[in-house]
Amino acid sequence: MRPQLFALLVGINAYKNPITPLNGCINDVQKMVSVLQEQNDYFDVHIKTLTDQQALKDSIITEFRNHLGMAKENDTAIFYYSGHGTQEEANPIFWSGEPDKKLECLVCYDGVTIINGKPKMNLLADKELRFLIGELAETNVHIVTIFDCCHSGTNTRNGLFSVGVEVLERKVIHRERLSMAFPERAWSDFIFGESISQTAALDGGISTLLREGSHVQMAACQNDESAYEVAGEGVFTKNLVEILGRCNSNISYHRLQSSIQSYLRHQFKQTPKIYVTGDHNQLFSGFLSKDTVESELYGNVTFHIDLGWVLDMGSLQGMMLKKELLLEEQDSKTEYKAQIISVAVTYSQIIFLNEANGSLETTKIFKAKIDGIIGCNLHIFVAPEILNISNANSLIRALQESSKLHQIENKSEADYCLIQQNDALLLTAPERIDIPIVPKILLKDLVSEGSIRMIHYLEHISKFELVKYLTNAGSFMLRPDTVSIQIFIEDTPVAINNDEVVLNYQKIGDEWGGAIRVKIKNTSPKKLYAALCYLSFNYGVFTRILPTGVVGLEPGAEAWALDGAPIDFKLEQEITTLGYSESTSYLKLLISTEDFTQQLFTLTLDDLPGPLQEDITSRGLTIPKESEVVHDWTSRLITIRMPNPEL
Repeated sequence: MRPQLFALLVGINAYKNPITPLNGCINDVQKMVSVLQEQNDYFDVHIKTLTDQQALKDSIITEFRNHLGMAKENDTAIFYYSGHGTQEEANPIFWSGEPDKKLECLVCYDGVTIINGKPKMNLLADKELRFLIGELAETNVHIVTIFDCCHSGTNTRNGLFSVGVEVLERKVIHRERLSMAFPERAWSDFIFGESISQTAALDGGISTLLREGSHVQMAACQNDESAYEVAGEGVFTKNLVEILGRCNSNISYHRLQSSIQSYLRHQFKQTPKIYVTGDHNQLFSGFLSKDTVESELYGNVTFHIDLGWVLDMGSLQGMMLKKELLLEEQDSKTEYKAQIISVAVTYSQIIFLNEANGSLETTKIFKAKIDGIIGCNLHIFVAPEILNISNANSLIRALQESSKLHQIENKSEADYCLIQQNDALLLTAPERIDIPIVPKILLKDLVSEGSIRMIHYLEHISKFELVKYLTNAGSFMLRPDTVSIQIFIEDTPVAINNDEVVLNYQKIGDEWGGAIRVKIKNTSPKKLYAALCYLSFNYGVFTRILPTGVVGLEPGAEAWALDGAPIDFKLEQEITTLGYSESTSYLKLLISTEDFTQQLFTLTLDDLPGPLQEDITSRGLTIPKESEVVHDWTSRLITIRMPNPEL
């Protein structure tokens, strides 16, 4: 049975006074209708549009529930909105997840009306969309939301001004208020006001009650930016449709979003974003959940009128000058060699080698294979007895061919060791060669999948180590403490000494565990962007413990991990069974003067399986799966030590 595609598309041009009309939103909807109709070779397509006076708030909510609600498991539901966006003051209940203390809202056709000379608001807030998505996600449908409006990064239109071209900003502001945001609404005015009481939200935490259903969100800009329409076209939608057309929609979300971001770089003060909740691997799945899946991580190379050819990865991901890359043209699969000539925070300039550099069409898109580029160099000691095992020949050959894994003969200089124990191969740390890090591999399996699995473990650890030690030695504007970190047990602060924290497990029923809360604060006089990663005991890197991964922090603004909810942790089985003295994990804070959401998600790693198990499961902290301006970035590493309570 063919999968179903249900789409609800909303576009509003003819806003009524006092809202400024727009020109390109219905045009945007028509373009998206064409794109989705072309998916009929894969889906049974069902499209519903609401334009102008049809796009009342109640109508949008009804069709979201009724039309998109027809999607079942393995189907795809897409909600697209083109129109004005705005902000309203947030109830303090939401502040832990809203650093600017404002909600982002869609301005429906009846979003602002004048009654008896006074404005009456009927905005569709981002938290209400979250509620609707949570309802829809219960059926395990693949959900995609796309917003071409201002303030859409967490849920307007502005940018390139030229003679004879009409440029409109898709943003509504409340000019009578100092904050430019509309006033806070009554709790009962939220669509969830009856099903979630304000008292329950205060007691239990809004993020627990207002569940965030698994979905992929694509947005035209950050939550503090404008989205623009030029000559009757939304800039974001125009680029989205063009890129989908070039590749017949066979593209991953990651490459699609980074392509648009590359096209708009330095042309508009508009930074498209992608936001993934649930399984982060959705970022690398095909658009609309089609079978076009990228099993490997690729960078995206596009042409910029001022910068030339640009790779959408920079110093935050370990890119280096003079590094050579192998690029593949998206359409023809032709391969080219290129070299990095300049590295910025979130992108790198490249040149094509040989004769190709000046002869390529600037509309083409290339992908650069990243495996083998991102990762720390690891020195691997291989025990002499292994070298004499014929079954290990393929493993040794793979080590010799790797650009990041280097075989050495002196165990004292090793980062990790491969040793033989009876009939098995063990990966260990040099200081504890008797304790394996990952499941052992039988020697008899090394001639087949065993060698591949061990190389995978080592390459995974190489990427983990890169994130752990990721620093910017050339930082000149920022200090690691520019954004402060506070850790709490309930409401009691935990001391951080020399960037280390010691936590004690508590007995919870029959298990050892506990919980912490984490808050960051911008202590600088300028806006910064920050991400907080959790690096687990089992070599996982979880990048989505702050709202949307990367948060923009105005001076003095704060953000809580998991919207202020407790982060639970439990004692890993390996700690007690194998006699570890402690469990060690890390919080990695990344700070930048520019948004790096697109780059952050490429650092995500699942846990490796522990030596006592064969399957990968989450252990340790429980993290939901998530003119030229001079830019700078820095980082800070907090080590969390949790002594073994049974020693």
